[in-house]
Amino acid sequence: MLIFPRAFFKERMLFGAPPGTIGAAVSSGLSNDEMYLKFMEHFIKFEAVERASAAGVVMVTFPPHTSNKLQPLDLSMVL
Repeated sequence: MLIFPRAFFKERMLFGAPPGTIGAAVSSGLSNDEMYLKFMEHFIKFEAVERASAAGVVMVTFPPHTSNKLQPLDLSMVL
């Protein structure tokens, strides 16, 4: 899902995007509850959650406004 910092979404914004990509426009350009639900509905449509679980992938969410502190891509964790 691509979120554009615009008032209105136009399908042409997805020109050149990978097949299956969906898009939305939010004036702030940031995700919100509505965009998250739209993304999850699209994601679940392709059974990605079940496939991820079967492959041992654990999905994690962070509380709002904490990703800058948690920096998940800059840290590694050994289980």
